[in-house]
Amino acid sequence: MISKQTCLLTGLLLCFFTVFQMHHNYAAAVISADDIIWTSPAVLPEAAPFFAEAVLNAATASEAERAAEAAAALPIEPAPRPAPVLPPEVDLPPWLKNAVPVKKRDGRYDIAAKAVLFETETPPVIAIVIDDMGLSRRLSEEVARLSAPLTLSYLPYAQDLPEQTAAARKRGHELMVHVPMQPENPYIDPGSDALTVEQNPEELLAALRHNLAQFDGYVGINNHMGSRLSRDAAAMEIVMRELQSRGLMYLDSRTTPDSLGEEKALKFDVPVSGRDVFLDHEETPEFVALSLARLERHALKYGDAIAIGHPKTVTIEALRRWIPQAEARGFQIVPVTEVVKRRMFKQDHPADVEMAETGIR
Repeated sequence: MISKQTCLLTGLLLCFFTVFQMHHNYAAAVISADDIIWTSPAVLPEAAPFFAEAVLNAATASEAERAAEAAAALPIEPAPRPAPVLPPEVDLPPWLKNAVPVKKRDGRYDIAAKAVLFETETPPVIAIVIDDMGLSRRLSEEVARLSAPLTLSYLPYAQDLPEQTAAARKRGHELMVHVPMQPENPYIDPGSDALTVEQNPEELLAALRHNLAQFDGYVGINNHMGSRLSRDAAAMEIVMRELQSRGLMYLDSRTTPDSLGEEKALKFDVPVSGRDVFLDHEETPEFVALSLARLERHALKYGDAIAIGHPKTVTIEALRRWIPQAEARGFQIVPVTEVVKRRMFKQDHPADVEMAETGIR
């Protein structure tokens, strides 16, 4: 009697021989128990079931190997990349969001100063701010038709301000609110809803908020008159705290040398700058022309300048002639936010500015 172990061993040997023959001849076959034909059943009758099972297992293993090889030959699809994680969208403060963009001017610029021709990589920039906008519709519309991006500051008690300011912004000008503030002279009326030192904090804040609510799309405020209020520390801190909370800038018209506007703005991290030249407090062509010449000299010396003028016929006519002439001489007319940004950078990075300067000083 042949033992079960012997039958199993004999079956395995025959199995290995069969698999070897299949691989050698590059043939494939599926074998079932009914397909087994024994040539010597009298010799190994009891081994037949074990032999059939072994052959089936070998055939299955052979099929698995070929399937694995075929799968390995297939091109490997790259794993999909995960979606990029983008930073959250930054909500810019209104003094930047509402700013008129400035086109970068490439190349070098020849600038004449003191009868000597200088060469600079960046042009000196000049911001022209026109105050008292909105009261005279005719003159205000003439100002808005001037070329270049001017900064137009509208009195909050003018009529039809949403319509007027939208039209000016559509023409490419930057907007400000010309907030009335108490002057030193008690006989001069700054206009309705002016900020005064006699108001308590709640009244002053309510007046400021009322002025800011008359139109939108502006970058900040500057003071209309205000020679008395702008030197009052408590009042100016209320103003700056509100501007800081709203993300607005402050332009100090500098109607008094004792103004605390810039000092208090810096205390509350409000973007700030001050006026360099008044264009037209004398309403003659000669005075305006001299003021524009002073403005150019200031821009040549410091790289930028801010002028304040008014919607007066003499000023409008002078600017209409001067703007293209100044641009031809190499100056760039920009909105006031551009000058504020440049001055803030100079203040925060004085060493970098000194290294980068290649123009006139």
